[in-house]
Amino acid sequence: MKLHYRGISYEHNPATLTVGVGQVRGKFRGQEWYSHNLKQTPVIKQSAHLVYRGVAVR
Repeated sequence: MKLHYRGISYEHNPATLTVGVGQVRGKFRGQEWYSHNLKQTPVIKQSAHLVYRGVAVR
């Protein structure tokens, strides 16, 4: 997805997670609600280098 913010354009690729529907956990206002189970553990990418006002941030 191509986005623009204050004149700077960048590409945003959100992570996609596969979710499976689990068992019925209860009812709320007449509707059943389910627990959701992740089929894969998400991999979090670490930012390589962040700088805020000239100071490196971890």
